[in-house]
Amino acid sequence: PSEFIAVHVGGGTNVKTEFKLKQWPRCEELIKEVLKNTSFPIVLVGAPSEVDLIREKNPRVLDLTGKTSLRQLVDVIRRSKGFVGPDSGPLHMADALGIPSVGVYGPTSPISWGLVSPRSRAVFEDVPCRPCYKDDSVFPDCPFEHRCMTGLKPETVFRQLMSVLGQDSLL
Repeated sequence: PSEFIAVHVGGGTNVKTEFKLKQWPRCEELIKEVLKNTSFPIVLVGAPSEVDLIREKNPRVLDLTGKTSLRQLVDVIRRSKGFVGPDSGPLHMADALGIPSVGVYGPTSPISWGLVSPRSRAVFEDVPCRPCYKDDSVFPDCPFEHRCMTGLKPETVFRQLMSVLGQDSLL
């Protein structure tokens, strides 16, 4: 598609670990919100280990999860109208490229790992235990049912996405 929203469905991976606790479990709800309230198609991106995290089947959703090289991922992000994803490499690529982006932060800090573009926003659920990640590739067990991520509402992320896209009239 010529204009689309890129959505990173997972939590990211690196050579040390897979960041499953960065996965926003309500991502599919956001996708439905975007499809319902806008004309934007969605392109899903992510690592091979993140395939099948989203079950939404819709002709306006193109699933490239696990199907792109790093170079192709950068090209997809560069061509997107907007980007949504967790604190991860693809989010920071979108932010560095000046793509209007919404970063979903749970166990990580938007201060330590924040976004630099004025066209980007960090969103998070303000719970007293966050951020629990201490930049050591170890996520502690969560005694609070991962509220930092489960409590973040899709409507909140959608509003921020529309705002960074200059589509406030859709709200």
